[in-house]
Amino acid sequence: IGANTYSRGDAGNISIDTGNMSVINSQIGSITFARGNAGSIKVRATDSVEISGKVVNRKIENPAGLFAQVNIGGRGRGGNMIVEAKRLS
Repeated sequence: IGANTYSRGDAGNISIDTGNMSVINSQIGSITFARGNAGSIKVRATDSVEISGKVVNRKIENPAGLFAQVNIGGRGRGGNMIVEAKRLS
């Protein structure tokens, strides 16, 4: 899941309301790759959030996870991140 910007402007916000959420070998991100700010990510889980594994793209490994960042070459501010859950692993 992504709400990214690759040109001028801000990335979008991501809001998820769920019972359980698993992010396994994948990523959820609001990322700016150019000029602009990353958006915020808010996850509200009534039970658990699990994040594990890695994402492999052209032999480059990155961790699975939640990201609200300014990527290499970008200019701006990273976004806020809120995770509310009974269990986070």
